[in-house]
Amino acid sequence: MKNTLSVLVLVLSLMGYARGQVAYIPEGTTLATAPVTLTYSANPGGNRPFLQVAYPDKFSMFEWVMPVCAGDYSWCLRNDDNQDVAVMSLVFGEKKKTLTVKVKYLDLFYKQPDREKLKKHIELLKGNFVRAK
Repeated sequence: MKNTLSVLVLVLSLMGYARGQVAYIPEGTTLATAPVTLTYSANPGGNRPFLQVAYPDKFSMFEWVMPVCAGDYSWCLRNDDNQDVAVMSLVFGEKKKTLTVKVKYLDLFYKQPDREKLKKHIELLKGNFVRAK
């Protein structure tokens, strides 16, 4: 029963019913086939929005992302030492039905010992996303 409830909460969260969240998946995919799911929340009552990033392989370095950097690329992607390795730009379409994500790698990224694994997961964040159904 506990597992069933956990799955239900996760599904409802991804569908946008929990805390005003909206889930986005890469264009042309489904929740079942998406290589990454981005769940955006305006964070009502909080001081800034946040983004939850979920990968099917359970990679979790970028699990929670907040817009704390400056400029258009305000969403910081940080390594395990909480250092910025890349930054993202989120551009929402009309009524937030779509989302375009752009990423810039920072100099520190190229000094990461696991940069190939990081790059594999960061590259999945780039491109056009649609609301999950």
